[in-house]
Amino acid sequence: MSAFDPYAATIPPEEEEKAAESYPAQLGQYRITGCLGRGGMGTVYKGVAKDGTEVAIKAINPQYARDEGLLKRFLNEFEISRMLQHPKIVRALECDPSLPNPHFSLEFVKGKSAMDLVEEKKVDLPSSISIVAQAAEALACAHRKNL
Repeated sequence: MSAFDPYAATIPPEEEEKAAESYPAQLGQYRITGCLGRGGMGTVYKGVAKDGTEVAIKAINPQYARDEGLLKRFLNEFEISRMLQHPKIVRALECDPSLPNPHFSLEFVKGKSAMDLVEEKKVDLPSSISIVAQAAEALACAHRKNL
């Protein structure tokens, strides 16, 4: 059996089902309306701000929030995201670092991920080239900021 890696991007399917079935009603100012995904360090929820704006909320798992190094890494992710202002990069909105539920909000983008489209075989070659070109534009933005 391998050791648990808190930085891993995936978790066992049985854990993913639990995440989709149960989520907090509220995180900070946001009412949680669903679970968008779960990774090794936390969960991304769909939520609604008080003004009705839909957002994505990334929350670090409480057991990792108590680890100073992991919490710092999580908060650095938000700070780096705030530095990246580009039309092809999801905007970071607000951060609440307070325990026991540190989280930050991001612009919510409706639609399917590129991976979903590929898996559904709904992406032709010109569309694939366009997706890669857009991702390259976003990566170039990060590169220009030395990130």
